[in-house]
Amino acid sequence: MNPSIDTLNQKLKEIEALPKTDEHQIYDAIMSLEVSGESPCDEFLWELFAFGFCEKVHSTEGCVFGPMIAWQGSEYPSISLLNADTIAYWAARAKASTNPVFRVRYAELVWVFGKTVSGKADASCVPIFVESVLEMLQNGRYSDEYDLWCFDKLVRAFCYSISINQNELVKKVKSTIIALDENNFLPWENYCFDALVHDNRKHLTGGEESDITERLRSRFDQAVAENDRIRVENMAERLADYYRGKNDLENCRDIVTRFCSVMEHWAEKVSSKMVAYFGYQKAAEFAKCYQFKDVEEKFLKLVRDTSPQVVKEMRPVSIPMQVDRQELEKFYESFLQGDKTEAFRRIAAHFMRPKAFYTDQVKKLDQQYVTRQIFSTQLLNHDGLQTANINPDDEEGKAIFEAKEILQYTALFLQGVLQRVIDKYNLDSDGFVDYLSQCPLFSDNRGILQLGFEHYRNNDYCSAVHLFIPQIERIIREIVYSCGASTLKPRDGGGYHQQTLDTLLRSQLLRDFWKGEDVPWYLRVVLTDQRGLNLRNEVCHGLRPYGSFRFAEADLLIHILLLLATRVVSIETNVQKDEAGG
Repeated sequence: MNPSIDTLNQKLKEIEALPKTDEHQIYDAIMSLEVSGESPCDEFLWELFAFGFCEKVHSTEGCVFGPMIAWQGSEYPSISLLNADTIAYWAARAKASTNPVFRVRYAELVWVFGKTVSGKADASCVPIFVESVLEMLQNGRYSDEYDLWCFDKLVRAFCYSISINQNELVKKVKSTIIALDENNFLPWENYCFDALVHDNRKHLTGGEESDITERLRSRFDQAVAENDRIRVENMAERLADYYRGKNDLENCRDIVTRFCSVMEHWAEKVSSKMVAYFGYQKAAEFAKCYQFKDVEEKFLKLVRDTSPQVVKEMRPVSIPMQVDRQELEKFYESFLQGDKTEAFRRIAAHFMRPKAFYTDQVKKLDQQYVTRQIFSTQLLNHDGLQTANINPDDEEGKAIFEAKEILQYTALFLQGVLQRVIDKYNLDSDGFVDYLSQCPLFSDNRGILQLGFEHYRNNDYCSAVHLFIPQIERIIREIVYSCGASTLKPRDGGGYHQQTLDTLLRSQLLRDFWKGEDVPWYLRVVLTDQRGLNLRNEVCHGLRPYGSFRFAEADLLIHILLLLATRVVSIETNVQKDEAGG
């Protein structure tokens, strides 16, 4: 049978009498009451809701509570289950309970949810919350009196007191936090600094602010002397921000240089050069944040010096793949029906998947491998230098990286198709460029394209890539110009620069020209995005070693040339109009 109100009250009285308890123990004790399939009394549900909500770590703004369970769009407890009667019950319990742990939870729930559910915030519950938090700490009524959640409540008590302009409560909570910090009872060395100096400095006297900062600085000095990287890292940014805000550049520089020295000491001791690399990189980024150029340059040099050794530590990962020979030949044969024009058009269409294909792949992988939603991906170039960082919430970056991986995998099949087309149609450089020249934009520089294809036929992929890339960029600029737009931007000292290829590919004009973002997005993946293949930038800036030019890169550029020729075959350029006197 369901617990009666008397049974519930008796259980609550028993828990309240405990010398120490916390929200989880209270919830479990209430749940232990026998419940049948019938609906339990409202008070039983309200008590479960009260202690079922979970506090968010370090949350002082907005809703500090979240559901215990959230699954496929559903959550428990949910704010939708609350009503005015629930709030009124909690408010009464906040005043009647004899245990400060109970009063703390009831009073905060009324303050947080009252306005949303009842239409008004009940400020009378804030003093109850504040006084109960202080009593809970002073009398050791929480399960672990130095528990993180306990001190988070103390910081929220300070913030709530400020919000209702209760100066006496503000002073009382502030003095408690300071006393705990002085006696090293807070869970983290920077806890008092964060709560009072970083977020609420105006409520401190000059002496209080100075004392709190000096205590943190003293702890920082101790951690530096011990080369305790984790402690130093935890305090360095706070102190550097503080001194910069005070325009105290001498102390700011001291914090930055000592942080960097600890990172350097740690990097020199670790056995892995890859780990050392990220230590130097973190130091360089920290110095850059505070604009100490000389310190940044020192660690950027260490990053550069370490990066080749990072590449040596990396190990290749191979995945065996079995392909049915007959099915593969059937796939190749499907491209060879009709003349070479039809073959080229099939290649152009088949090997450029829409952006949605890759975003769908990312969603499937995220669901299958949860760690993808937790950890970021760092990309290194051929020299071991980091070129990009893809965070778990960077959906665009993850799609581009997935496209890069799939393009490298499908390169084998693109290579097979292109070789069979070349063999069947006895394709030479003239035949290849004849097809491209159906598009007027390819009429210029025909000789360069022919030379590039000849190098391709001779397996000189390095030369082919260096010849194809500038021509692809020229054609894209011609498309922009032919649409009536300029590819130029003013130069500071006078004259003009060309806009970068990446800027053009991101433009609305090219999305409109190709009736969607799929083509320019694909071109960015291959040519200009550091999360993708970035071929244009790596080649034009001399960042690719000779041995990295393979058939796959050349085949992708062949595909892009075919794609451009196929997609813009009917364009009439402004250049042609000018020549015709238009």
